[in-house]
Amino acid sequence: MKKDTDKGKKAPAKEQEKKGNSSPSFNLNKKQKIWLGVATVILGLLLLTLAFFVIKDAVFDHNRHFIISTVKIDSQGKINSYWNDRAAELAEEIKITPRVDNLFAQDLAEKRMILLNNHPEMEDVQLIPILPDVLQIRIRERLPAARLDAATHLVDKDGWIFPAKYYSYAAALPAIKDETNKETFTDGKQVEGKGIRFLMQFIRMMEEREFQFQVVSARIIEHSRGNENLGLRIEAHLKRHDNDFECKRVVFSYPESLEILRKQAKMLKAYALERNRMILKVYDARYGVEKP
Repeated sequence: MKKDTDKGKKAPAKEQEKKGNSSPSFNLNKKQKIWLGVATVILGLLLLTLAFFVIKDAVFDHNRHFIISTVKIDSQGKINSYWNDRAAELAEEIKITPRVDNLFAQDLAEKRMILLNNHPEMEDVQLIPILPDVLQIRIRERLPAARLDAATHLVDKDGWIFPAKYYSYAAALPAIKDETNKETFTDGKQVEGKGIRFLMQFIRMMEEREFQFQVVSARIIEHSRGNENLGLRIEAHLKRHDNDFECKRVVFSYPESLEILRKQAKMLKAYALERNRMILKVYDARYGVEKP
């Protein structure tokens, strides 16, 4: 009787074992587990990205609290920047309509490049959102060092060319010209001729504290006598404000180095300091002599 009872107890266990063996197996190998993990991560990232854009669109891009009410200009120029009173003009150029466009719906990097490409007189531009509804356009203007080509173009210390129309004080800048080089000047490009670059160095040298000459104009010319070519030289119109000395035409060498010019400028300075309120027609700084 005991054996029969034991058999009865063991029968259900065997049936359960058979049922367990008949169920499908979900054991994954190592490679399958890796691919499953990668797929899970990718799906998670896609869902996060989708959630980000949905939230951005709802909370920022179409939020009426971030509609641009004002476009402000902060232009860091030398004197009375041209752009400070022209916020509406620049906003129209980069296709921003105040009281219509949203601050967060703008591609500010793209609009920055539009301004830099359209305005070579701008050395740098930053478009800065100021919450909740202000867009500030911060401009760093190029500082002109001289005039080119009958004052239609200006050039800065690094040789970049830009239009003169944006600078009210352009007429007061030194006028420079290299008559030996017929270079065509293009806004947004750098000066190629070494003559213009040398004249800009010459201007900076003459304005140093050591000399204190104002350069009204300077040019490089070919000096000749009859059919004889005597080489190149610099001719400059110079002034000194400390004693009202002025010379309409000072003749300098056109050397490879500024050191030769520096020696000639020292002779001119000594000559000028002895002659208050004098206006000369011609002074040859190469030889330290006044000419009629």
